[in-house]
Amino acid sequence: MLPSGLFVPAAWRRLRKSPLSSLQKCLPSLIAYPVLATPKADYPYRIILPKTIWAISLSELALEQNWSNFKNEVAAYQGQ
Repeated sequence: MLPSGLFVPAAWRRLRKSPLSSLQKCLPSLIAYPVLATPKADYPYRIILPKTIWAISLSELALEQNWSNFKNEVAAYQGQ
């Protein structure tokens, strides 16, 4: 938990394994951390990372974004 009261997890978690595998391809620093199967948890797949690797990963993803309007970008991606 941060001093502000926000909780910041150091993990990526998903309902399916494939988005996490894709994330590892985009961010090679994640390859060292396996996709874990946690079938009895709220999300059945996750990658658990040291906080520094998680912060670097978030930074890399944020720097990849090049759109100025999120809703327009989503509409274009969906072919609308």
